[in-house]
Parts: sequence; structure tokens; C-alpha cells
Amino acid sequence: MSMTGVGKGMNSDINITPFIDVLLVLLVIFMITLPMARKVLDIQVPVENTEKNQKPTPQIVLSIHADGSMDINTQPVLKAELASRLLGIYSVRPDKLIFIKADNSRKFMEVIELIDVARGAGVKVFGLAPADANVATGGGVQ
Repeated sequence: MSMTGVGKGMNSDINITPFIDVLLVLLVIFMITLPMARKVLDIQVPVENTEKNQKPTPQIVLSIHADGSMDINTQPVLKAELASRLLGIYSVRPDKLIFIKADNSRKFMEVIELIDVARGAGVKVFGLAPADANVATGGGVQ
């Protein structure tokens, strides 16, 4: 039924202008909320050992005794040669981990100095063991 005549006829077309406006508003809302919806979790995945027969490397324990003497895995070391010994040990090791065992009579500053020397030799992870702890060294220094 179309109306013909003097006036305008009825138009049966859909007015899509409000529909496009609503779609554009929804698009803007989704574009703003999408970055906030992403969750990022930083994790460290352990590296899988490629060689199955490879034995784990022994732990390195740096001890400072009550008299001020030091040793690396029960092998005596002088303070002057500590940096070079640690550098020689950690230049070939894949894991950069050291345990520091200090006597209770030693000052905390001395332990911090040992940590600084070890960090200079390439050590990344430090473990502090109490003086009476028996840390398994797993053999000699490698």
C-alpha cells in the first residue's frame, strides 16, 4: 500500500543511523576494556636438562669461621684470593648459586662483603645457612 499523491509517501526502509551509533559506542567500550581484561603473569620456567645422564653440580658453600678464616666446600681460601677462586668456579658453572655459612660471632658487614665479592664473580642467587646447619656440599669444588 503506497500512498501516492501530493504528500510524501510512507517509507518502509529501516533507519540504520541509530543502529550504527550503538555499534560504534559498543566498539569504543570494548576497545577501552580489552587491555584491562588481559592478565599477565611473569614466571620463571625451569630449563629442562637436555642430558639425562648428567649429574647435578655440587653445591658451593662459602664458610666464614669464628677466627675469620674462610673456606669453600671445606677447602681453605684466603680473603685476597677469594674473588679469583669464585670467578674460576662460577665461570664454568651453569647455575650461579652459592650458600654462605657464617659463624654467629662474625659481623653482618663481613657477610655482606662476601656477598659483594661473590656477586662480582657472577653469582646470581645467594642462600644463607646458619652456622650449625649441615649443608650437603656434594663433593669438591668444580
